[in-house]
Amino acid sequence: MGRADAAFLSPEERVLPPELRKICESSASWPTIYQNAIDTLEHCAMANGMVIPWIVMAGEDFVEQIEKREPLALLIYACWAALMARQEMWWTRITGQKIVRALGQSEQDEEWNRVLRWAKEIAHAETCS
Repeated sequence: MGRADAAFLSPEERVLPPELRKICESSASWPTIYQNAIDTLEHCAMANGMVIPWIVMAGEDFVEQIEKREPLALLIYACWAALMARQEMWWTRITGQKIVRALGQSEQDEEWNRVLRWAKEIAHAETCS
C-alpha cells in the first residue's frame, strides 16, 4: 500500500491527537513506518468502515514492531483500538476497550500521557470493566 499523505488533511480535519505526530517525529527509530501507520490510520478513521482493516493496511513491518512491544508502535496501536471502540459493532467496542485498558498503563512523558488520555476517553476505557 502506498503511503497516505498527511498534508491531505488540514489540522482541523485530523482525527488523532497532534501529540502523536510530535512523538513520532522525535523518534529516532523507525520514523517512516510509524509516520505511515499514523497517516494511514488518520485516513482510515475518516473513511466509513476502514478503521477495522487499518491494521492490515499499516503493514507487516509495523505489526512486527507491535509484536516486539516497541513503545511507539504500541501507542499508535492504542489509538487504533480507541477508534475501534467507537465502531457500532459490539465486538469492536469490547476489543478496542480491552486493548486501550491494557496499553493505557504505560505512562511516560506529558505528550505520551495526553495521547493515552485521548485513547481512554475515546474508547470509554476508564468507565467500563
